[in-house]
Amino acid sequence: MEPEPRKRSWAVDGGLAITLFLIGAFAGGLYNATWGGVPQFWQNTTFMQAIMYVCGHGFENPMVPDVPGLDSFLEYKTDCFDCAAIPPNVRVLPHDTSSMSFEEIDAYHPQEQFPGFLAWQRYHLYLVWAVLGCWWLFGVCWSALTPLCGLLYGTTVAAVYGLFRLGMRRGLAVLGALLIALSPLHLQMIPHLRDYAKAPFLLLVLLIMGYLVKHSPRWWKVLGMSILCGAILGLGVGFRTDLGIAFPAFFVILLLMRARWITRFFAAAFFTLAFIGAGYPILLEVFKEAGHFCHVALLGFLAYCDDRLGVGSALYTLGGPYSDFYIANVVQSYMQRIHGSMPPTHVMMPEYHEATQLYFMEYLKTFPGDLVVRGYTSVLRVLDEMHPDPSRPWPMNITNQFLCRLYEWRSIALDHIPGGGRYFALAALILIACADLRWAFAALFLLLYFAGYPAIQFNLRHAFQFEFISLWTIGFLLQRAWSLVSSVSPHQSGDDLSNFSIPAAMLRAAAFVVIAALGLSGLLAATCAYQHFTVGNLISKVETRIVQRLAYEPQLETTDTVLLRLPGIPAPDPAKPVQYEYLMVELKGAFVNIPVTFAYEAEDREHFDYTRTVNVRLGQHGGPTRLYFPLYFSPQSRFTGIRMPQRDLDRLAGIFRVTNADPIPLWLTLTLPSDWKDQPRHQRLTR
Repeated sequence: MEPEPRKRSWAVDGGLAITLFLIGAFAGGLYNATWGGVPQFWQNTTFMQAIMYVCGHGFENPMVPDVPGLDSFLEYKTDCFDCAAIPPNVRVLPHDTSSMSFEEIDAYHPQEQFPGFLAWQRYHLYLVWAVLGCWWLFGVCWSALTPLCGLLYGTTVAAVYGLFRLGMRRGLAVLGALLIALSPLHLQMIPHLRDYAKAPFLLLVLLIMGYLVKHSPRWWKVLGMSILCGAILGLGVGFRTDLGIAFPAFFVILLLMRARWITRFFAAAFFTLAFIGAGYPILLEVFKEAGHFCHVALLGFLAYCDDRLGVGSALYTLGGPYSDFYIANVVQSYMQRIHGSMPPTHVMMPEYHEATQLYFMEYLKTFPGDLVVRGYTSVLRVLDEMHPDPSRPWPMNITNQFLCRLYEWRSIALDHIPGGGRYFALAALILIACADLRWAFAALFLLLYFAGYPAIQFNLRHAFQFEFISLWTIGFLLQRAWSLVSSVSPHQSGDDLSNFSIPAAMLRAAAFVVIAALGLSGLLAATCAYQHFTVGNLISKVETRIVQRLAYEPQLETTDTVLLRLPGIPAPDPAKPVQYEYLMVELKGAFVNIPVTFAYEAEDREHFDYTRTVNVRLGQHGGPTRLYFPLYFSPQSRFTGIRMPQRDLDRLAGIFRVTNADPIPLWLTLTLPSDWKDQPRHQRLTR
């Protein structure tokens, strides 16, 4: 039986967690109902079945034009929808769309990106059910989702309090949770339910993992918490499939905690069963269409995400723009050239998923060093740069001067602390290692794994849930400093981090630093060394291809720019979903930056305008600099020519078609000065 003080401690923590939950629910609900703005990220593609079910027409997808006012509601032009507007004979999309054409499916749906959106909705089934419940209780209105926003936000704040309690006493833990409750980054995300919904589930899973490592409870608690963790994770996957990333992490945590092997075995088994049981409907869809993850990851390698992450290479890039259709064209070109078949354009089709997996594996084999660089960089960004807008430190749409001033003070207190989050994290890890190496390696693993995974497609909306990490490290260091100054015993402080002798602590810290440094730097060095050869081989294959000079017709656009039209490039063929060419632009000179733009025109500019500018720096040795660029064009996306400054036209040595490039698997945008062999062949930090 636990002693009374321990019971009282749990009761106090429970009471504080409930209080913070209520504060968070109020803050999140209030912001969503007042300043939150219009939700984004295709939420309107997800909830059509919920509308139909609440209105008594079954769990179906209607033909939107058949229902007056539905398109306005889905586009957030109206807050509420009247169920009486649904006609009795409304057409509904068949559950099996395999025999339907894209045009037939498209007619049902408001978003062009998602014909075949049944799979998209099944990925978010539990989120759809949660929204359905709100609309059933409060009416089919976007404002009726405020209670759900409050529930998710309050759970996040309570989970953060638990995470803070793993490393500090209650006062600092409450302060940290309140800072998250009022965080501009978290508040701005809450209206976007599809992206915010992952936060409370992931933070609860991290809390359980941290508790198991730190406290190594008795076997029955380990098994119970494993079941709870699996159930939370399985439930969360139904809100956002990203949460599946946490599944393998739990097994690493089991290895790092103190427990008998038989306990670990049953904990792993119970966790897996609970995860599958809670998430079975979603997992079935994810396993059937795993290629969609590869499509998302390929989007994350585009120049758009490189810039957000702060990495890049002077020699190569996968290209751009950030568009589902652009990546689809890249994959289609690869499949036609290498495998002799072209999958359909749409990203939700099984044939496309299989093709994307093949291309993704080809990319991974060539660029393993970049994966490590991007993962490490993501950790640094999460620790140092979790700010929606440093120039406007208050949440979006808030204009009240008093609130804005409070947020300015918050920014001054948190964002300008000398050192940066990475240094606080390093100090915290070393101090944890002084007490226990297992704790330190578990903390390092959780930091690298979870703060590194947003590199898959780096964006604040994919990483906001980890804003607490830097606050946690600062709070932890403050707690250790206070314990040292006040000579608080481990029993008084509620943890064991002060209970060590100085010589043993220094030895553990040194061992941790050496092992971690060797492991991390060794992984980076090995993968970059391998990539040095794979990228070199790829570039050599490109440079040895036969090229055919193309005629061009200069057309003055402005006093500063000229458009070079290429009559040798064929017009788009309406019978082909995509056509492709690999071009080479040769420039001469040295120490000059020349912006070269490959210009497109499209009626739907948001999705099919592939216009992209490459800033070419001519090599320092004065030899030719060659820019290789893949073109993808179709009836929706028409290539118009190459734009460059008129003043640099005399540096153009020629424009060429690479005539036998089909066997090369990866068509990248390559900028190759004459001395390219002397340059690094992996990505590096750009800021």
